[in-house]
Amino acid sequence: MYPPEDASFLSEGSSRFETTESKNSESLARSALCAWVRKLGDGKWSTNAAPALATAFVSGQLLPFVETELSLGVDKAEREMAMSICTLCSLEGNPSELLWPAIHKGLQSIPSVSCTKTPAIYRATRSVTLLEFGCLEGALSGIGNGELVYDENNRTLMPPPQSIEAMLSNAVQFLMLQLMSMPIMLEGDTSDTNDGGASRSSSTGNASTYIATLISQIKIMHEAFPTSRYLSCAVDDMLQKSSESLAAGCCKPIDSVIYLTLSFAALSCGASPKLSFDNSKEKLNHIVRAIQVVVDTTFSFPEDMVAKKAVVQAYRSVFQYAKWGTLSLYLPMLAEFDSADIDAVLLLGQSKKENTGDDDQTCTSDSPRP
Repeated sequence: MYPPEDASFLSEGSSRFETTESKNSESLARSALCAWVRKLGDGKWSTNAAPALATAFVSGQLLPFVETELSLGVDKAEREMAMSICTLCSLEGNPSELLWPAIHKGLQSIPSVSCTKTPAIYRATRSVTLLEFGCLEGALSGIGNGELVYDENNRTLMPPPQSIEAMLSNAVQFLMLQLMSMPIMLEGDTSDTNDGGASRSSSTGNASTYIATLISQIKIMHEAFPTSRYLSCAVDDMLQKSSESLAAGCCKPIDSVIYLTLSFAALSCGASPKLSFDNSKEKLNHIVRAIQVVVDTTFSFPEDMVAKKAVVQAYRSVFQYAKWGTLSLYLPMLAEFDSADIDAVLLLGQSKKENTGDDDQTCTSDSPRP
C-alpha cells in the first residue's frame, strides 16, 4: 500500500519496472482498504482515531520504549508508527486537516539541541518524522489540500501559505541545528561504549544512519514543497556558507565534518550558489574550485583532544559519507561544459597551486577513501 500511487517522488528504479497492471491492482487494493476504514465504527472511527493517534504520537504516548537516553540510532518502530498514522490519515480522506495540528504541536517553536534530550526535542523530532511521512504519502503536499495552489493565469504553483511556511521553516531550522550540533550528538552517543570492535562498528553505523536520515528529511520536504521560498533560500544559504568556510582552509577538523555534511544536505536539495556569473567560464571555475576544495579536505582527529576510538570512528564515518556524497553531486554539474574547457581550467588551477606551493587544507591530514 505504500507509497501511494499519487506520490510525487517515487524512486526512479522502482517506477521503471512497474506495469500498468500492477499500478491498477495497487490502486484497487488501496481503494478497497480506504472504503473499509471509512466504514469502521459507523463511519466515525477513522475520523476520531486518526487525529488522536497523530497527537498522541507526537506527545510520546504511543512509544514502545522509554525516552531516557540520547541515541543516534534511528528507531525503526517509531518511524513505522509515523508512517502508519500518515497512511491512516490519508485513507480517512482529510489528511491535511488531521496531520497539521499534530505537527504544529512539536514545531510551534524550535528547541535548542543539547547533550541531554528534552521533551521538546523529542516532540520536535516526532513532528518532523510525521511531516516526512506525510509528504511521502502525498497527504501534506498534494494539490487541493490547500498547501499547494495552482495559478491558472501564470500556470505555476504558488508558494505555500504563511502558516505552512512557518512550519517548514521551524522543521528545517531544527534539522540544521541537529547537523551543526553533530559533535554533541556523536560524543554523547558513544560516551558509554567500550572500545570493542562491535561497539565501534555500531557507533559508526548509527552515526551514518542518523546523518543520512536528517539529510533525507530535508530533501523530502524540499521535493514536497518545491515552491517554498524559505526552503529554497535556506538550502542555498547553507551551501554558500559551508562552501566559503571550507574554502577558507582554516576550519578545525571537526568543523570540516560539519561543513561537508551541510554541503551534502544542501546539494541533495538542488541548492545552487547564490552568485551571478558573467559567463559560463566563471561558473565552470567556481564549480571546479568547489570540487577541488572538497577533494583537498581531509580528516584527522585533534591530537590534543582525548576521545574514545568509537567517537573517532564515528566522526571519520560521517566525514567520508559527506565528502564522497558531496562530490557525487558536484561532479555531474560539469556535464554542461565542454571537456576541453574543463581540462583548461584544471591545468590552470594546478599550475597556480604549484607556483604558490599550496597543499591540502592545513587544518587536516590525509584520510584514505573507503
